[in-house]
Amino acid sequence: MIKRGSIVDSNQLQLQRLPLGRVTSALTLAVFSFVGFESSTTLAREARNPLRAIPRAVILSATISGVFFVATAYCMILAVNDRVSLIGGSTSPFAVVTQYAGLSSAAAVVYGSATISSFACTLACTNAVARMLFSMGRYQFVHSAMGKVHQRYQSPHVAVSAACVFSLTMVLLLARAAPLDAFGYAATFGTFGFLTVYLLTCIVAPLELFRARELSPAGLANQSLAVRKASRRRNKVAP
Repeated sequence: MIKRGSIVDSNQLQLQRLPLGRVTSALTLAVFSFVGFESSTTLAREARNPLRAIPRAVILSATISGVFFVATAYCMILAVNDRVSLIGGSTSPFAVVTQYAGLSSAAAVVYGSATISSFACTLACTNAVARMLFSMGRYQFVHSAMGKVHQRYQSPHVAVSAACVFSLTMVLLLARAAPLDAFGYAATFGTFGFLTVYLLTCIVAPLELFRARELSPAGLANQSLAVRKASRRRNKVAP
């Protein structure tokens, strides 16, 4: 941005010129990069105040990640003077950006950080899958061994091991493919899997709340009134 001399890019702000076909073709990768914001829900039983902490964690994860993705994409395109083909046609887009800005050495720092981030994401995914297998084992949706807890560390060690084995198996199956092809296969498979789960959750959650008598027209009306009252109070307090 220092080399560009401005942070305003009028070309990126003209959304009416954005081709819809290119947006839809990138949705698979975008959704794949965004999934996992709800992983904190698997730790609800271990939270001190889950009804408050878990919704806050989910909303903040989605908001912060969304803002970060948009800001990063904007800055990358800004750095190459809107020549998006330089980024889209490269297997190392950050290297192109740093080279174009005259900071080639910064690419090593960026990709080193990305490697650490990928390792952290792998741990987070393993933890989320293990917690789901643990819960399913406790309710006997899968083998009951998944619901066992380590006697010393009180961790779901069987479920964690199963999650690790599954991840390693997927890596070995995709090892023969080219790196970008392997990533594309994993992204497509994972994205449609997540979308299916999200869709089913949106259908089942209201039904379960209705069965538990926690969702009713009167309850929704009271909730709306409470939100409106709280909004009015904030407006009155605000200077």
